[in-house]
Formats: sequence, C-alpha cells, structure tokens
Amino acid sequence: MHMEENTLSVLKIAPGQYPQQVEIDNDLKALQQAVGGSIGASYPFADDPIAIVYNDDGKLMGLPLNRALWDEDGL
Repeated sequence: MHMEENTLSVLKIAPGQYPQQVEIDNDLKALQQAVGGSIGASYPFADDPIAIVYNDDGKLMGLPLNRALWDEDGL
C-alpha cells in the first residue's frame, strides 16, 4: 500500500469488528478523531515500533471494551 508523507497506514480495530487497514492523516487532530476523543498510546511490544492508540477516557465514558492484550503467561 502506498503511503503519503503526511499519512499513516494503520489497522483500525473497532469493538466487535474485524481489523480494517485505513490511512489517516499524521497529526493529533486525525488521531483524536479516529478514537473519538483524547488519545492515549501504549507500546506493548518492546522490540517492535508498534503503538496502540486508544481513547484515553474510554473507560470513564463507558465505551465498549475492545481487545485484551495478554503476555506470554496469559496475564
């Protein structure tokens, strides 16, 4: 997939849906729009430059849960 300099190719993973590859603008406003509010980021894979970007207030807002992340011990 061709990626423009000012866009990000990402996997959009909405609750209850299959992952979907999309392109979004590479700026704060586009990230906030993608998650529906304030963004938070997690980097769960130490050796990979992969971020999980999410709505930082989603739990407080009662948004539906999405996917669980488990470590190699199932925790």
